[in-house]
Amino acid sequence: MEAANVLSEASIFREKIMSAQEVVNVLMGLVSFFGGWMLKEIWGNLKALQEVDHGLSGQLNRIEVMIAGDYVKKDEMEKSLNMILSKLDRIEEKLDKKVDKGH
Repeated sequence: MEAANVLSEASIFREKIMSAQEVVNVLMGLVSFFGGWMLKEIWGNLKALQEVDHGLSGQLNRIEVMIAGDYVKKDEMEKSLNMILSKLDRIEEKLDKKVDKGH
């Protein structure tokens, strides 16, 4: 009888362990399922953001080209300014000569 009781208790214990193992398996399955689903969603959103980023960088490049084409470069501006200043100097010299002739 004693042996039968031990076997019976061992059987009950084994059933409890199996049911606990099944619960763990089900929980791990659910965690894996929802974890995989979340990773899939994150990956999809990341891809969408990369596409938007690519589009925005293209727009930014086009704007940079437009801006670079519309403005005068520094060396060109200096050259033009120097030409204007040299002409003003010549005009000033001519005016000074006229004033000197007049006195």
